[in-house]
Amino acid sequence: MKHAKSACSKGLVLLLPNSSGDRFRRPERRQECATTELDEHQQPRESAAANVVVIPPPTGFSAVAFALVIGMLSASCQQVLGIEELSEGQDASSTPPPDAREADAPSDARETDARPDTTPPTVVEIKPASDALDVDIGIEISARFDENIDAATVTAESFFVIGDDGAQIDGSITVDADRVTFTADGPLALRGLHTVTLSAEVRDLAGNPLASNYEWNFTVRDGTWLAPEVLDVASAGEPWTPRIAVNARGDAAATWRQFGGTVWDVWAARYTRGEGWAPAKRLEESNGDAAGPELAIDPHGNVVVVWSQFDGTRHDVWSSRYRVGAGWTDAEPLEILAEDARFPQIATDGVGNAVAVWEQAGNVRANRLRARTDTSQDRWLGAETIGGPISFGFPDVALPQNGDNGDGFAAWAGQNQVQAARYVLGSGWEDAVVIAAESAERAQVALDAAGNAVATWLRSPFESKTAMYKPGTGWSEPEVVVTNSDQMFFAMGTGGHRAVGWHTGSDTGPIFVLRFGPGVGWSESEEISVDLAGDDEIYGPRMSVDRQGNVFAAWIQVSMNPDVPSTAWQRRYVVGKGWTEAAQLRAPLPVADDVSDPDVAVDAGGNAAAVWKQSDGARTGIYAQIFH
Repeated sequence: MKHAKSACSKGLVLLLPNSSGDRFRRPERRQECATTELDEHQQPRESAAANVVVIPPPTGFSAVAFALVIGMLSASCQQVLGIEELSEGQDASSTPPPDAREADAPSDARETDARPDTTPPTVVEIKPASDALDVDIGIEISARFDENIDAATVTAESFFVIGDDGAQIDGSITVDADRVTFTADGPLALRGLHTVTLSAEVRDLAGNPLASNYEWNFTVRDGTWLAPEVLDVASAGEPWTPRIAVNARGDAAATWRQFGGTVWDVWAARYTRGEGWAPAKRLEESNGDAAGPELAIDPHGNVVVVWSQFDGTRHDVWSSRYRVGAGWTDAEPLEILAEDARFPQIATDGVGNAVAVWEQAGNVRANRLRARTDTSQDRWLGAETIGGPISFGFPDVALPQNGDNGDGFAAWAGQNQVQAARYVLGSGWEDAVVIAAESAERAQVALDAAGNAVATWLRSPFESKTAMYKPGTGWSEPEVVVTNSDQMFFAMGTGGHRAVGWHTGSDTGPIFVLRFGPGVGWSESEEISVDLAGDDEIYGPRMSVDRQGNVFAAWIQVSMNPDVPSTAWQRRYVVGKGWTEAAQLRAPLPVADDVSDPDVAVDAGGNAAAVWKQSDGARTGIYAQIFH
């Protein structure tokens, strides 16, 4: 403890620490010293106000002599302890602390220990580990440094993750002292190779950047099937034709028609990743039958369902939407013409816009839903005729998934031609063009991330064909993909991988699949159905393809033995491994009864969902199963 000293006629005045513990005070006037009294034992008495202690001279010493002795001793202590004597009239609180006095000293007299920090920060820990395998789809990606990091320098440009498709993954970044963490907005792509980069823009608190970019890779695990769950309301009647869709966040939605006692109604249920399935909801309360529901889900989890509704006189196309945070909207018609409207299809783009197409009076009509940031302001822009004639129903539609950039397409089959129309953002539908001058049916269309569109159709008798649209080039000449085919189904992922499934020779024969890879071409055909009894009737398939080229397929097999229930099956093609073993889609009910009407959907990252109807011997319900 440091003390300053002074002397007076009563003895030596010591200045003690004040209440703050780091400043000393001496009396402002010598008279204050003179008023300090000794206690009854002639011991120094402490002054609480001034923190002053007076030490009297020993017996035999004069006050002057005692002051001289103490002064010499205190001077020696000051040299050793570095204490300065207060000058007359100087308050101790005005004395600068030692570090301040040192800072005011000439530079050549200062210590040289405080040198500027010029050492770059170093990464000392990463998660997941470099080249790690089987990493979880929801992992938080982080790096720890050997010192604290300037949070302002850690941005989406200096800390980012690239997925297996070469695109930067959307997510959020947090900085906590020496640790930086990236959390993806949705699940990472299954089986995908991911690359993490910390650039030299990342700096420590002294402004020193990383010496160079720091990168590492890891691979995400494969998916697994969760337990099946029932979706429909037990009190409702027989369900039919379930459909399912998934988005890149792992959300899903399903729709189906269900008998309500007098008419068929449309129902839907929505799955939120991490929360599960919400209760099913009836979407309309019409007095007529509803049929053919189809749906699409956007990247934010908003859902659009369309169907054909009979009002007692004619069929109209109706729609209902699920808005995140608000729930399902009331059903509304999409057209007002007097002619029957049937076979609606729906697609959404990467920002939530949607397009519905349907057949009406021999033509193809469409209506576009314009998405708004405030989903309560979403609105249908009005129906319009985009082409025709159409035969055999079922036009198809596809929209780009990379935001709202790129063109949408519709395709349909006519009596003597296959047509397609392009939707250009900002200007609307262009005139339809003929892409094949031949009778056909079951036209389908899909888009990849590069804006290429592929249309497929079934040309009688038993021939599947395809044509591709490339931006700036137009439609290619049709190409024969499969001969001797029936019940064709086509799917394409955003990476440009495709799959065509069909029966050979009849509606109920074995199922074969052809796969197409960009830069590789078409594979050999592969049979995927498993006829256990040798005489099953096989229906389907329904298929979906992810960005990497993995394929999900589902189909029905009906035994000719009336005592054997019908079964629904799924099988998956895994890039680099081949087809998995066929497995049944079935809920573990006490009574094994008929399973039918399967559908399957997969997102770009490989997360999938399947839906089917299944009887427990007493009633038939809608069941769903999630793969992620």
